[in-house]
Amino acid sequence: MHFLLEMLRQGFILARADPFIHLEIQTTLRLAVYSTAIAILIGTVPAYLIGVRTARLSRWGMIASNAALGLPSVGVGIVLLIWLPGNTPWGPGWFGFPAMVLGQTILAIPIIIALGAAAIRGLPDGLIDQARAYGAYGWRLGFFAFREARIGIITAVIVSIGAAIGEVGAVVILSTNQEGVSATVSSDILNYVGPRIDVGWAGGGYSGGAAGVPGAVEHAIVVMAMLIPLGVILTIVQQWGKTPRAPQPESAASGTLTPG
Repeated sequence: MHFLLEMLRQGFILARADPFIHLEIQTTLRLAVYSTAIAILIGTVPAYLIGVRTARLSRWGMIASNAALGLPSVGVGIVLLIWLPGNTPWGPGWFGFPAMVLGQTILAIPIIIALGAAAIRGLPDGLIDQARAYGAYGWRLGFFAFREARIGIITAVIVSIGAAIGEVGAVVILSTNQEGVSATVSSDILNYVGPRIDVGWAGGGYSGGAAGVPGAVEHAIVVMAMLIPLGVILTIVQQWGKTPRAPQPESAASGTLTPG
């Protein structure tokens, strides 16, 4: 317990003194916002089509999007690492932040499609058909579906942003992970663990300092400080305007009519 408290104390001290932490926070937030925004642009239409249709192709789309939720980030990073150097319109050596956004976007698209489609499919039975009966088709029907399923849609956005903030595998593979250059708050934790911890424990106990466990704890504290307020804000937005359902009379719930 004393060791844990000491590492937390040193982590808070480093969080205030680290000259690169502000740049890493900016890089992390840019990665989360850009990748989520692109994933929304790409995944909105498939989520709508899968959500409102009941054909076999739609069911297979739902299965595929759910399966893609398990894409390993390191696998995506390795595939892009092999493909990017000489086969892109941007020329060889297309690494760094653009590649990080591309990798995280690939990981975020299944989140938007799967959770968005599930939110639309979870609407009350007959609601979409009723909207069609009133003449809602095309973008109007899509707007109606997403408006009614907004709680689930915002959940998908929360999950996507949170995954991007905590992403390590693809980010490290697709960038130099250099502190103050391309590292994010989460990926920079890897620069403080491993061999540095072994060196710190060399004398039978941790020696402290700016490297090793305190540095990793510092970045973990910053990640939590980013995720918790962001989750609270998005949850408030998610629940905004949600009207509680009025309790139904017992007779109506049981299917009997009251004498009038």
